[in-house]
Amino acid sequence: MNRILPGSRVTTSRNKNLPEAKSIASRPILARHVFAILGLLSLLSITWAIATPLMGVPDEPSHTIRAAAVAHGQAIGEVQDGDTFTYPRVEVPQYIVEATHLGCFAGDAGAPASCQIAVSDDDTMVPASSSASSNSPIYYAIVGLPSVIMTGSPALYAMRIVSALLTSLLLTVMIVALYKQSRSWWPVTAGIVGVTPMALFLAGAINPNGAEMASAGAVLSVVSLILRRDMTNRQLWGYGGIAILSSFVLTGGRSIGLLWLVIIAISLLIYTPWSRISWLLRKPPVWFTLGGIAAAALTLILWFTFSVTAIDPTGNTPNRPPGITAVILITLEATFDNWVAWIGQFGWLDYNAPSGAQVAWHAAIAALLLSALIFAAGRARLTLIFVAAAAIMVPPLVQASLFNEVGWLWQGRYGIALYLSCLLWAGIILDDVFPNSRNWVSQRFVRLGVIALSMAQIATYIFVLRRYVVASNSWSAMLRDPSWQPPLGWMTLVAITCIGWVCVIALVFRWTSLGHASSTAPSVPESLAATLVGGDDGRDIPSPTQTSSAIYPPGREVRTPGE
Repeated sequence: MNRILPGSRVTTSRNKNLPEAKSIASRPILARHVFAILGLLSLLSITWAIATPLMGVPDEPSHTIRAAAVAHGQAIGEVQDGDTFTYPRVEVPQYIVEATHLGCFAGDAGAPASCQIAVSDDDTMVPASSSASSNSPIYYAIVGLPSVIMTGSPALYAMRIVSALLTSLLLTVMIVALYKQSRSWWPVTAGIVGVTPMALFLAGAINPNGAEMASAGAVLSVVSLILRRDMTNRQLWGYGGIAILSSFVLTGGRSIGLLWLVIIAISLLIYTPWSRISWLLRKPPVWFTLGGIAAAALTLILWFTFSVTAIDPTGNTPNRPPGITAVILITLEATFDNWVAWIGQFGWLDYNAPSGAQVAWHAAIAALLLSALIFAAGRARLTLIFVAAAAIMVPPLVQASLFNEVGWLWQGRYGIALYLSCLLWAGIILDDVFPNSRNWVSQRFVRLGVIALSMAQIATYIFVLRRYVVASNSWSAMLRDPSWQPPLGWMTLVAITCIGWVCVIALVFRWTSLGHASSTAPSVPESLAATLVGGDDGRDIPSPTQTSSAIYPPGREVRTPGE
């Protein structure tokens, strides 16, 4: 197949305005490969769910109460006269309340998880409250289901596993959508790099942070697939439905999910020529998609408008700096610390990923971002700059806006949805710049990079396990006399994790070998070429013989498929 090169002039013997999407430009993918991706992501996130002690994730007690309450039909709590709770009262099973006191090791990297006591199976409904009571109930309604049919520690682990499966499904959607729109290896590579140890750690927790990150990646990947590749109306309905469901998950937890959705939408508008957008807006499935995503945003707005929030919020504002400017500057100084939290900041922010793992991810992230920034032009570069600027400026601005109410709030993990979006844009832009880069050089880079990151994933998993099993004691103590053991035992979990990452490496090798032949790369259909090289001033889409483009500057001529 012929391909349209970035920086190339497009000519064709046909002169059609607004041609129908007759050819499918997305890369086919076998169902067994989709299930392999889903299975591996589920396996790896579940191993994190089992390896992490109960309530060993930041704010997990509050989110556990919230999930159990929503699953038992109490999405909105009650405010009673003389209530001593800081947040609205709900009723949850007794074992849920007992579990919230299991974080005896939190904040102390020298304390193993052996201080935990067993959780009873008592499912008597008792009063409780949660700082997450104002969050949208969508995520919690899904994750809390096991608490309705199970009790004790099995119910808590099952809730974690449900969260892991939900997050893995969204990450699979992200990877598959990136694969189907790619002409090079870079979009999928960016997606793989984005699945950091912290992403898997949060995926296996009762905490909407992981699902929020994965759904942001899914929304961006699916909508960019719709914008970048021609497809039939049937496919538009299907992908539109996936984008809508992902949007509801993105806005189905914390309020900041709405901000991530808005930033993703703006970045897509910056990237896409108006000629392409106006053509798509003539298709009913696109309006269905836009309406569904808008409904997700409106649902969150209505929820936070009418739901009951804290009764007597007390801001954690010790050592209050003099003014909002100081808050912004202090938070801005922590920018690189926030990026470390994207790679791995475990427990209750008391244990970072090994330095070697951090170096590996910093190198991979920097290589993708800098390459995209250097080689991109026009709309593509502006898109990346916008998302990168948002990743830097949103934390200090959000912190400053809420400081007088809640004090120091922002943590690095809050922004991983935006950090992932920035990385995915780098991969998409590199796919535009280097569509014909499926050669042995890039193949070696991708394969060796995935091997290095997989080894870093395994090392991080083992190091974090040691933190809980023996804390700061030696490796020999972990082998001979472990103070704490997760379900299945730490050795079994490490073995499963190693097998999982070996399978990931094998799948990547298979993928890159399949993509090595140039004939497997999808071509850009004539209709999409017309919109990409068309004018962007709101006029009718010109024929592909016209060569004004905000993304692809004029260069040498090539002919489009079908000529």
